[in-house]
Amino acid sequence: LGHLMVTTGILRILQDDSFDFRPRVGDWKIRDACVSWFLSGKLPTESCVWAGGHISEFNPAGGKFAYEIREKATLTVTNPFPRSVPLGLTFMVRGKGGMYPRVLVDIEGRGPKPITLVPEQDQMSHLQMTHDVGLLKPGEN
Repeated sequence: LGHLMVTTGILRILQDDSFDFRPRVGDWKIRDACVSWFLSGKLPTESCVWAGGHISEFNPAGGKFAYEIREKATLTVTNPFPRSVPLGLTFMVRGKGGMYPRVLVDIEGRGPKPITLVPEQDQMSHLQMTHDVGLLKPGEN
């Protein structure tokens, strides 16, 4: 019954002559940037400097990579934009008390305090989670 109601509602919207299928999108004014090594195993070096960790292929059959940190690592990121932008980190999670350790993230000079990433969730499946960890000022952070 629920699927029928959703289908009927979608069809009603699509049949409405006033619905604009070419909505105008405003100017973003500032772009975003995304870097990932999950499928390539190659750390981006044009805007990032890495120290203290290493790339590990954790799933050779699927060609999946992780940046592993044993104790402490630093990442220096250059924000090319003229204003501060949020930094989000994506990490693996699995169940309560799972196999991944908590990680303390501190963006130097960006207070108010470091953030602890807790790689746990209610289900036992492996998932990726993204968390905003702070703002990057223009230039090197």
